[in-house]
Amino acid sequence: MYLAYTIIYNLFFHPLAHVPGPFLWTMTRLRFVLSMNSGNLVPDLQRLHAKYGDVVRTAPNDVSFARKEAWEQIYGARPTGELPYYKNPIYFKSPPGQPTNLVMTINLHENQRMRKVVTPAFTEKALRTQDPTITKYAMYLMEKLHEMVTADPKGATINVTDWFNFFAFDLIGDLSFGESFGCMENSSYHPWVKMLFMYMKTMVFLASTRFFPVIERVLMALVPPTMRRMQDEHYSIAQKKIQQRMNLEKRRDDFMTPVLGHLNKDFKNMSIEEVESTYQMLIIAGSETTATALTGTTNHLAQHPEKLAKLVSEIRGLFKNLSEINAFSTRELPYLNACINEGLRLCNPVPAGLPRCVPEGGGTICGYWLPSRTNVIVSPMAIAHSPAYFHRHAEFIPERWLPLDRRPQEFHNDALDSQYPFGTGPRHCPGKLIAWTELRVTLAMLVLEFDIGVVPGKVTTWEDLKTFFVVEKEPVYINVKPRCG
Repeated sequence: MYLAYTIIYNLFFHPLAHVPGPFLWTMTRLRFVLSMNSGNLVPDLQRLHAKYGDVVRTAPNDVSFARKEAWEQIYGARPTGELPYYKNPIYFKSPPGQPTNLVMTINLHENQRMRKVVTPAFTEKALRTQDPTITKYAMYLMEKLHEMVTADPKGATINVTDWFNFFAFDLIGDLSFGESFGCMENSSYHPWVKMLFMYMKTMVFLASTRFFPVIERVLMALVPPTMRRMQDEHYSIAQKKIQQRMNLEKRRDDFMTPVLGHLNKDFKNMSIEEVESTYQMLIIAGSETTATALTGTTNHLAQHPEKLAKLVSEIRGLFKNLSEINAFSTRELPYLNACINEGLRLCNPVPAGLPRCVPEGGGTICGYWLPSRTNVIVSPMAIAHSPAYFHRHAEFIPERWLPLDRRPQEFHNDALDSQYPFGTGPRHCPGKLIAWTELRVTLAMLVLEFDIGVVPGKVTTWEDLKTFFVVEKEPVYINVKPRCG
């Protein structure tokens, strides 16, 4: 009886009943949760937006937007006196026994307090001191690739998913903790890195239990002890590595520099517990996302040799050796930037979007008034694949991102301002500058040193990959051989 009442209320009398959406998704929360836990939420949202429009009710209390103005309305800074749309506590909640952190806190003031301490590590000034470390690890990646491909003139089949992950985690380990994870050196994942991938799936399941507060304890009892131990072990390892970094006698410029400096003297502005909790999350945010963008973009370039040829021409026409490639020599290269932008559009590292909640008093988004505590989100992939925003939206076409005087006429009306792969507003990703540097430097070095192409019978369709907050990447195999000429 109660279930029937709930379904009727959700469909016809709920404050969101006026928002279009499918029957199975709006009558109960179950369909949404099943989609999220199966890893299919991203393509499901794309299909729903294609059928119901750019504003879709995806659960009794959830609305997804595929309209570019929603970015500013949901994530942007609020006018004085207006409450911000806050992070959804269903998704953003620290595990039991762990303090809040820069990523997880739903309190904007707490976020801004911690952000002031951390942000100096991600500025233009900081990049100048970090650039040698970035190029060092990118060069080492090229060295390891050479070891694998020089034995056969036909090249070698390389799982770039693994190698871009090795690179990204080794680099973030050095910049965060003062030491590499040794993934590239050992040609294998560090045990902690392996744990991180499983950790993301655990977070999805734990978030799902919070949708059902009445039976949350029952559902939590179903969580395998290994998952609980994984959370605790993940945090414990992060604590140890941070303590090791703090005990280094030699001063170095890295992500921990401002946290240990005058901006946070005696940990008055950001406690040691908040530092430990924050940096365990930054390891994921600063490595997994970069590796995803590198893998996705390289996969598309290998499948589009005519686009790859243009990038090769640009890079090899400017650089003679790897030592010339760095953060600043690659910054203004039009076609390199275009390839990365197009890779980020089609292979967004966080394709399911960033959930928020409507504040007290309600709010209006894209003309729809929504009551407080409504769960809202912008679906980045639904926007990226919207014909209203992108001509030939399903195709990998870097030319759409070129300066207007070099851009083909057919792409002049593409809504390039609809893409925010690093977020927007006061809680945008602080690491955007260094992420772009990693992408530019690594791709430039790759096409300078090697010829790449698809491996027949092993072509990856990116859209088939699952998402558990971040993309669950399958092996992407690329033929890599020393460059000709």
